[in-house]
Amino acid sequence: MKRLVFGLILLLVTVTVSAQDTILIKLEEPTDGGLSSGVGNIRGWAIASVGVRRVELFIDGQYSAELPYGGERADIEIAHPNVSGSINSGFGQIFNYGLLGAGEHIFTVRAHMNDGQISEDTATFTVVALPKAFYPDDERPNFSNSSVAIDQQSGKLSVYDVYLSSGEKMNFELMWSTPAQNFAMIGAWEGCTGTLTDQLDVDLVTVTARSISVVQVDGVVQESSEFELNLLNETGEDLTLLSVRISDSEGDLARMDTSSLEASGEIPNDSLYTINYKVGSEGAKGVLSAEFVLGFQGQCFTRTLEFFNTSSDS
Repeated sequence: MKRLVFGLILLLVTVTVSAQDTILIKLEEPTDGGLSSGVGNIRGWAIASVGVRRVELFIDGQYSAELPYGGERADIEIAHPNVSGSINSGFGQIFNYGLLGAGEHIFTVRAHMNDGQISEDTATFTVVALPKAFYPDDERPNFSNSSVAIDQQSGKLSVYDVYLSSGEKMNFELMWSTPAQNFAMIGAWEGCTGTLTDQLDVDLVTVTARSISVVQVDGVVQESSEFELNLLNETGEDLTLLSVRISDSEGDLARMDTSSLEASGEIPNDSLYTINYKVGSEGAKGVLSAEFVLGFQGQCFTRTLEFFNTSSDS
């Protein structure tokens, strides 16, 4: 009788353990709610106590491909030491996100287990894309007339006036991507070639500027000097500030700390739109200027304003 009872207990324990089999899958890149661009990775991991047979990729709800599975993941083995094969649980492949086109997309990875069970994970993300999915060496972008601005607080890099082989002028924004461990493109928009006077009366867009705190030595505005720009939209039209560039007479944007600069947004009618910023660590030389890129009726227009002269000491 004791042996029979012991056998029943052992059977119950075995069933309980079997019911707690571990089945997990994680899509790490692209990240849910994130941005993707250019040639990057699709990667993640999947584990199961019964073993993983294959991992499939679905793009926007449609089957795309079977992903290579079995990459070494020491971190997953440490996190799940009791799951057999967790050391070789990685999946991934190289992927050109430009092929998807700009906008929102959905990736779903589906793991099929050896016992027929299925588990999946999904990421909804936004693709930042150029007009073409791939540019070979002989069509690489032309940066000869480009300029760069650095937001020292966020780390965002803005690259202006980049010409593509098709003749299009583009502007780009880059940010450090932890998953990709490199700088990823987070924004791309067509540059403007028109002028504000093409369709808007310049007098109806009032721009004022003032210095909040200025230290100037030998014609150089010193670090941390602060300025303020105000835009007043008196057009009665929907007007949007697409971007703004601050530079000194040498055209050096990297010297400007734009950490408090509002780079885009609607300019309300009959109310001030304020932009604050301060001079970066190398100071600013000569005449400071601000170039505004404004959106109006689906088009964009530029206006440049010179607003601070450092030619004499103050």
